[in-house]
Amino acid sequence: MRARGDLNTTQRARDTEEEYVTKVAEDVDEAIPLIEAGFELAAEYGEAKIFKKRTLARAEMELIFITTNWILFVLSENRS
Repeated sequence: MRARGDLNTTQRARDTEEEYVTKVAEDVDEAIPLIEAGFELAAEYGEAKIFKKRTLARAEMELIFITTNWILFVLSENRS
């Protein structure tokens, strides 16, 4: 039995300017893949365990985008 139906979906939560993806596991079989994927236990709700995993912050995503574009530019210049 699910603690709350909407808790099973992937959600984003704000926690001190960081974004997290949250997932719910009701038993060990559901928790193992989450832990292996880098999720950490955030809270318990009845029998359910709520796990969270930090996502990339906007600044980190922008830096990756800029760096990737710069690398592609350099590569294209070297081919000319």
